[in-house]
Amino acid sequence: MSATVTVSGMTRMGAAVSASLTVPFAASGKERMDLVVVDPGTRTISRVAGAERTAQLDALEWQGNPGGQTIVGRARVTDGAVTTVETGLWRGVTFIGQNRAEEARIARNRGILAPLVAAATAGSAITLGGYGDSITALQSNVPDYVANGILRDRALSYLANYPADTKALVATYDTGDGAGQVHTRLGWNWHIKAALEALGGSSVSYLNYGIGATTSQNTEPVAGRGNGLWPARIAVPLGAGLDAVVIGFGMNERGQSYTYANIVNMIGQFQGA
Repeated sequence: MSATVTVSGMTRMGAAVSASLTVPFAASGKERMDLVVVDPGTRTISRVAGAERTAQLDALEWQGNPGGQTIVGRARVTDGAVTTVETGLWRGVTFIGQNRAEEARIARNRGILAPLVAAATAGSAITLGGYGDSITALQSNVPDYVANGILRDRALSYLANYPADTKALVATYDTGDGAGQVHTRLGWNWHIKAALEALGGSSVSYLNYGIGATTSQNTEPVAGRGNGLWPARIAVPLGAGLDAVVIGFGMNERGQSYTYANIVNMIGQFQGA
């Protein structure tokens, strides 16, 4: 069984391109992430098949290699359907037509971060904090309020059902805390740390204060697992002398009206610390 995907459009030079691609369905219980590509020289449109993986798991990690061709679309291929996304509508993470708004946001952020960027460019030591839920913590169990420790940055604990070849792609590290070579360096905070260090050779210490299954609220539903505004919890990073902090709450309270005000409250506390 298969589906037909029709591709048409214009190159940047104004030349028309079009093609109809036959996309075979994946085997039962499997899925692929195929690429729709255009050869920049011949303008030929073709499909690069990804590896077939267990459905609803890790096909995105095993896409095909475009081999120098331009990716214009992605196709999620299951055992009975093909769903396509036109990647040409995006420039990086910016949707076409939203460039001005994105540029304004970037300019604002750069202005706010100017002192931090200047310190990193000068090679100064920087302490970066991460304060949020499990997306920050990436924990293997419930950690306490003190940063880092043996339970945080253990992303492989979230991948227990993934195949061994996918888990092998994740680098692990021994941080000297006694847990062994089990810690990972995944997530936006590790990317921020690397970006700051690349600016001028600064040493960035990252302190992970994340705790899974928490919200931004000023409550402690479970003893020792206070939410973001719980005084005993937020007092720890507030007293750490952080140069910057990434606040990451919201996943466990989607759609709630109080999230924005709570985050603003946290920002005010960190700015005043």
